[in-house]
Amino acid sequence: MILQASAIGSIALQLLIEGKTFTVHSIFEKGLNIVDQNDELIFIGTNENGTFPFGILLGSQTKQTLKAGLEVGDSLHVRNNHLSHNCFKLNFNAKILPLYTDFKHANIN
Repeated sequence: MILQASAIGSIALQLLIEGKTFTVHSIFEKGLNIVDQNDELIFIGTNENGTFPFGILLGSQTKQTLKAGLEVGDSLHVRNNHLSHNCFKLNFNAKILPLYTDFKHANIN
């Protein structure tokens, strides 16, 4: 199954180097975190808490589909503008978000 990101932060894009492996660090209601071997973190989820340069934005249905196929500790591999998993590929060839963080509109309570 191929899933499509709606946008990607500029820092996340820099971290997604061909051949690199990420591990699912945590899964929660609004998305999930993945980390590389250097503990560099990328958030994957909706924009309910604003947009961030280290994030990959998904629509609500795509987020649910992604979360249903993942467990903490699963590996994701960067290949051809995709994050690949046994159950899906997440295409991150999407709109690049500017390098500012919208904390003003973030719901951090």
